[in-house]
Amino acid sequence: MKRAWLLALVALACQRPAIAARAPTLPVVLHVPHAAHPPVLAQHDDDAVWQTAVATGPWLQPNSHEAARPYSNARLLWDADNLYLCLYAADQDIEAHGGQHDAPLTAEDAFSLRIQADLPDAPTFAVEIAPTGTVTDARVVGGHVDRSWESGAQLAMDMDGTLNQPQDADDEEWVAFVALPWSRLGLTAAPGLRLRLAMDRCDVPKDGVRRCGTWAQTVDLR
Repeated sequence: MKRAWLLALVALACQRPAIAARAPTLPVVLHVPHAAHPPVLAQHDDDAVWQTAVATGPWLQPNSHEAARPYSNARLLWDADNLYLCLYAADQDIEAHGGQHDAPLTAEDAFSLRIQADLPDAPTFAVEIAPTGTVTDARVVGGHVDRSWESGAQLAMDMDGTLNQPQDADDEEWVAFVALPWSRLGLTAAPGLRLRLAMDRCDVPKDGVRRCGTWAQTVDLR
């Protein structure tokens, strides 16, 4: 009973909306609010600050305006130290095996983030996060991939299901609560800072067909 109550609070914190057949029209720029206090990632279940975050809405099928299945979304906040993300993944069968930092996550259940300041020739920062808490990160400049770059991402993970269990297991979802330090992105956070943010997640449901959901938009800090 306690576990079900905690997961209900996680869903409330991420404010997962009802899944629509089509995603809503997004604003030209998504405004990210300043956090009233830094989310305590290890206490994410009852941290009400996530209820003040802005939501992306459901992610889309690639090259489509249709909401992707399985469902994914994100919520965002910021303060002077970090960009905060609550990443939600509906998942029938949670699979992840790469346990080492910077392990390849291409074939894993994982979130993939690409962050770039809305400035000419700005580098792109790539961060991937698996249900195990594995982080793979890199800095991309002019086509050169620097895998020695470290995002310094801080994580708290929650999961409704059992990792790497047989196909007859009934998993439901997993959530990553993330703090990305601005200092590792080479940026100073202030109202009006604009970022190009792209996120996706691929998953293999029980029918064995790999599907992806994606979201990309300019965001600014408010």
